[in-house]
Amino acid sequence: MASEVESCNVALVFVGSQKISSLLDASDEAVACNTLFASERDSLLAKHAWRFAILRQGIGEDAMPPNFEFAHSYTLPAACVRPLSIDPVGYEWVVEGRSIVTNAPPPVSLRYVSRVTDVASWSEYYRKAFEALLAWRLCFALTGKESRADACKEWFKQEMMEARTNNAYEATPYMESSNPLAEVRERTGMLINGGQKVYWGFE
Repeated sequence: MASEVESCNVALVFVGSQKISSLLDASDEAVACNTLFASERDSLLAKHAWRFAILRQGIGEDAMPPNFEFAHSYTLPAACVRPLSIDPVGYEWVVEGRSIVTNAPPPVSLRYVSRVTDVASWSEYYRKAFEALLAWRLCFALTGKESRADACKEWFKQEMMEARTNNAYEATPYMESSNPLAEVRERTGMLINGGQKVYWGFE
């Protein structure tokens, strides 16, 4: 079963470093992996609308509304690393701190990318992209070799491109809408729906 240690070891093998048996080992490799793992995981999750990590839930209104411009403020879920859209649609929204400010009245639901800490729950293509990213981040720190780090960077770029493509296959290539204002531009893959732009496949 996929695990944090297994993903670290894939990255370490590509770097040319020794494998670890635990993130709590005293070795340089384990210390580096333990330092970088969570932050790089969350960073990669936030870079894209990974479908395995998408959740939808109602969000509570903050006790104090914004002072101006917007009428309502809603608290983001603790596990939210990237908000994607709100319901009801058609309202402008902005992230400020750990809240979304908007004129949308309650109840409001949020579609968002969540922090998925269980490696076994990751999609295979996300996991491979993460392992390549981790190798890139670890490489120079552990080896001091810029050429090796550059190779890891290219590996990550390749895996990221493949991951985004595979992620796009997990949805229909268009979105139907009864909204007469909705506009689908097939060449660019952009749906304008209720004032919000949704990019086909990649969001």
